[in-house]
Amino acid sequence: MRNLKPVSKGFTLIEVLVASMILFATIASISLLYSGSLVASEKSNRHIEISNILPIAIKQIRYNVRSRTQGNITDLSGKNYFWGVEVNWQAVRVSYKPPPPLYSFDLGKHEKQNNKYFLWNITAVFKLDNYSREYQFKEVSWNEN
Repeated sequence: MRNLKPVSKGFTLIEVLVASMILFATIASISLLYSGSLVASEKSNRHIEISNILPIAIKQIRYNVRSRTQGNITDLSGKNYFWGVEVNWQAVRVSYKPPPPLYSFDLGKHEKQNNKYFLWNITAVFKLDNYSREYQFKEVSWNEN
């Protein structure tokens, strides 16, 4: 009596298809994870670059606002570049008020002073490549008149 067992010489077509689908699914998921982490890394690098120049840019914007404050100006704007980062800013006057009244010993009463102090609401947009970030802060300036 002969043994009629089939001789296996390789994988069947179904086994090869299943194995290749598993392989392609694994490669696709790994590439998605890698591309997601690459995008997150680039975004964090841009954020760090903008955060590094933020103190310098705010100092320059404050200087511009204080040096350009005159008369009844209600809004100011400007554009600066810091190490490849474009900064567009706009300042809108929130209020224009006098200092506290001075007491006059000669007259025996408080004397009202002229308007001197400006309060500005400043919006600055930092752009680096296709990434932009907006910051808002307030600033005080004054007239020396």
